[in-house]
Amino acid sequence: MKVRTYARTSPEENQREREHRDLARRIAEEGIVLLKNDGALPAAPGNIALYGAGVTKTIFGGTGSGEVNARKYVNVLEGFENAGYTVTTRPWLNDYEADFDQKQKQFFHDMRTGFLKIRSGADANNILGASFIYPSGREVTEADVAASKTDTCLYVIARQSGEGSDRKPEEFVFLPEEIRQIEFCAAHYEKTILVINVGASMDLTGVDEIPGLNAILFMCQIGEESGTALANVVSGAVSPSGHLTDTWVKNYDQVPFGNAFSFMSPEPLEQNYEEGIYVGYRYYQTAGIEPRYPFGYGLSYTTFAFDVKSVETFQSFVTAKVKVENTGDTYSGKAVVQAYLSCPAGDLPRPYQQLVAYAKTPELGPGQTADVELRFDLRDESAFDEASGSYVLEAGDYILLVGDSSATAAPAAVLTLPETVSVENARPIDRDRTVEEIRLDAKRPAVPEGLPYLTLKTGDIHQIRHSFEPDGQWNVYKDIVSMMDASERVELLLGAGMHFFAFKGSFTVPGNAANTSSNLMKDHQIPSVSLADGPAGLRILEESVQYRSGKIKPLKNAISIFDYLPDIASKALLGKRSRGTILYQYATAFPVGTAVAQTWNADLAEAFGAAVSAEMSEYGVTFWLAPGMNIHRNPLCGRNFEYFSEDPMMTGSIAAAVCKGVASRPGNYVTIKHFAANNQEFQRNKASSNVSERAFREIYLRPFKRAIRDGSAMAVMTSYNPVNGIYNVENRSLLEDYLRGECGFEGIVMTDWTSTGPGLADPVQAIRAGNDMIMPGMPTDRSAIRKAALSGELDPKDLRRCSARVVKLLLESEQGKERLREWKLDRKG
Repeated sequence: MKVRTYARTSPEENQREREHRDLARRIAEEGIVLLKNDGALPAAPGNIALYGAGVTKTIFGGTGSGEVNARKYVNVLEGFENAGYTVTTRPWLNDYEADFDQKQKQFFHDMRTGFLKIRSGADANNILGASFIYPSGREVTEADVAASKTDTCLYVIARQSGEGSDRKPEEFVFLPEEIRQIEFCAAHYEKTILVINVGASMDLTGVDEIPGLNAILFMCQIGEESGTALANVVSGAVSPSGHLTDTWVKNYDQVPFGNAFSFMSPEPLEQNYEEGIYVGYRYYQTAGIEPRYPFGYGLSYTTFAFDVKSVETFQSFVTAKVKVENTGDTYSGKAVVQAYLSCPAGDLPRPYQQLVAYAKTPELGPGQTADVELRFDLRDESAFDEASGSYVLEAGDYILLVGDSSATAAPAAVLTLPETVSVENARPIDRDRTVEEIRLDAKRPAVPEGLPYLTLKTGDIHQIRHSFEPDGQWNVYKDIVSMMDASERVELLLGAGMHFFAFKGSFTVPGNAANTSSNLMKDHQIPSVSLADGPAGLRILEESVQYRSGKIKPLKNAISIFDYLPDIASKALLGKRSRGTILYQYATAFPVGTAVAQTWNADLAEAFGAAVSAEMSEYGVTFWLAPGMNIHRNPLCGRNFEYFSEDPMMTGSIAAAVCKGVASRPGNYVTIKHFAANNQEFQRNKASSNVSERAFREIYLRPFKRAIRDGSAMAVMTSYNPVNGIYNVENRSLLEDYLRGECGFEGIVMTDWTSTGPGLADPVQAIRAGNDMIMPGMPTDRSAIRKAALSGELDPKDLRRCSARVVKLLLESEQGKERLREWKLDRKG
């Protein structure tokens, strides 16, 4: 049977690719954060000395499901040369490439050897957890400096991380040889600029104190236009406007309970969230600990002044109007205005402050001004009271602060609430664990004289009431489901299985993560649709081959982990270019999630989502398995690059913007993940995140609620891990009461890939709990669910409800409608 695909048969670049590459560049430019600058930047094009791992081996994104296979990537070297710079350190860079290639070749050999020795899951974890640390290269010498014929040097450090393993402490710091090289450059060049090409924060101990180190840029991992974007910021063609979405600590010892994180814990399978609600800057500011760079921090080539013109309230909504002026006399730039709220601590402890709103100005020239509006709902800042099982705003003074970072935010108004108000009811989330949390003394910002005070009317703050009635959305499709037998309903609840190397079914997207079942089209006209990974864009194959038999096979590995397979396995799994028609799918590699958030630009995030949605339509993808929106609880989490921030409001707002962009094409769906409290990679399918219900709700669940409410997310992926001893995929109180009852979610819930099975979560209990799809659809899961459905062990009502939810999204999807149209045409033909 010939497999249908939307892949192109021509390798020619199209207009969509050019437009999306331009968007990727703009996001990358705004996501770069200037951490330090003594005037060395901007540096006009001319001779420049480039050193460091990231110059030619630039890291564009993390590894694992977050990878994207784009047509072309612009590294730092190419980006600077394209921008008009003359790179005068080619001999050093050539030596580095030779050293890198030799060490990577040895690493691949060791990995392939390790694959052949795998005898257990522990062996596999050890292999997959290994990471290739980029070599530092040979020493920079006086001869290199003399030959470079320039006074400007740029040193690019690079670190990689990804799915399956967390960063090691030695990957969080600079290597001694890197520090030595930077010290040498700083002593021999008039201008030395450090660029950090890493997906998450670093410990800069021994680096930022180096005399002569003039500027530091956090490049992050910014996709296919990395080199172009960095060169534009360095040259001054673009003024940096990115701000951090994490706190950068002075050293790892400042991280609360850091020695109990992941593999460093004496009990790695019991991760106790002892910091409670004090995550990131909420901890550091409340505890009075000064970090290296605060949350929200970022410099520009110009300066800005903020003037809060007014603060108004209506019911529970607060609006602050701020005038922003570019007070510099040379450079234009964009300002980020941030609003924080310091809440009164009555019976419930509160952090020093928490982010409630932000806005980014348009480009402002010297002397130009712009008015921005910061608006938020006080109910979103309520505390969860475990005693009453509800969200409350306690009586007292709520101090509104405005600034350009968490450290510079200054009081702008005081909102007084005369009495405590319950703002939302809830049901408890089941748990088998409890955890002891720290309690920090409440600290409040000093309120200057003359600040406006506004009294809130408690009667005007409307309570959100949840009835927790059974979800009725599926009733629309109950007639379709009622015509199916139990075995057919089971087909809806599982994917079509793993098919990385041999794509099958009536329609496929080469390199996708999975398809839904195609076995229901003939009798019930339920189409099969495609799901694709890639939080930085679609992770699909850029090249594959379709044989005359109709079978499609990859020409390259869809994911870098497969590069470690022994050669004999790769040769057997990959197709041969000469045996059929070459298929092309060029997706755009956008900046990683952290970089997107660092733009503090919701409009750009929405444009990113809309661009991905256009590519979904182009190649036939229905479910994009993104955005990833777990909280940056610890800087060593291996997938922090995929996620947005340590702050729940920032995470939720950027995720909602991305979701809105994807939903701009009706019938294309995001799959927000990983739900929830999935904050480490080590033993991710067994380690229990033990967290109080208050912290779980306020920090780890609240972003998902915002993405559903403001972004209309229609699919949720549950995480591998248990929370408080209960697997999320098995927790009905979490999936039905919280997700559907409190968040108003009307879509489908799917498991992460191979979450269920022997020794893991139970697939039958997952269906009972409200997981509508078990992915990717392993034979053991299919057998267990089918047996339970036919024997009556699985309540027919649960089976009907989950299958009807799946039918709803498949029939309402853009690609589902197209598959159905094609099927009807084939029938007529």
